[in-house]
Amino acid sequence: MFFDCANPVPEAWPWEAKAAGARIVGTGRSDFPDQLNTSLVFPGLFRGALDVWARTITDEMAIAVAHELAGYAETRWIHADDILASMLDRGLSDLAPSRAEGPRPRAQGVAELAKSAAQIHADAATPMQAAREVTSLLVRAGLIAEPHAS
Repeated sequence: MFFDCANPVPEAWPWEAKAAGARIVGTGRSDFPDQLNTSLVFPGLFRGALDVWARTITDEMAIAVAHELAGYAETRWIHADDILASMLDRGLSDLAPSRAEGPRPRAQGVAELAKSAAQIHADAATPMQAAREVTSLLVRAGLIAEPHAS
């Protein structure tokens, strides 16, 4: 495995890493398979932190979201060029806020609000659905291009 997060010029191009023996290669670029991007973490880490008014993001919170991403990857059909979910994968945006963030910030003393994981998930669902609907409207009106996975 070779995970290179340098962007826009990776430390090694995917074809170079594969020629050197790597079977799985991830980069920070959306034009190559297996993009490693912080936006994969945003729905869970930041949505969950915002919903409980967390004053900071702890390592434990970030690790919990990483475990959620790994667990989600295990539910998908995975091959060498598709080990990570796309930023457009709706399942990804729906999973992490509640299970990864729920009570964790409160237990660590960094959250102002006490919310259950179920409440955070319910609260996050409304704005995420609204954003999807607005995007669909803008696409249908021809004002923006249809988003598509790379």
